[in-house]
Amino acid sequence: MLDYLIITKRVDTPRKIMESYKTLQILHKNYFLFHAWEWAALLLLLLALFPSLLLASFVAGYLTHMIIDQIYNTRFLGKFNLKNLFYFFLYRLKYGFDVIRLRQNGPILTTSERIY
Repeated sequence: MLDYLIITKRVDTPRKIMESYKTLQILHKNYFLFHAWEWAALLLLLLALFPSLLLASFVAGYLTHMIIDQIYNTRFLGKFNLKNLFYFFLYRLKYGFDVIRLRQNGPILTTSERIY
């Protein structure tokens, strides 16, 4: 939802925001600031330096979420057709967070299909 707010510069209903992700017609950038393996590495480092049950629980939840996203969104969700390195923030930065450039070969959106 943060991506939607950054790109459209407005707050809409949750339904409209979720619909925009289904079609990818509004959102032409994928920032996904908190979906990055770099965060996972930083969290693991923090856990090694400051071991705690609460932090370990958070890290385990974050890693589980990232692994599921990585596998499902790059292998099984053909509509988005994401490249394998999509979940690295620096990789997305390299391609300017552009949805089209971050997708594998196959059905993609054309620039004429974008609204913003």
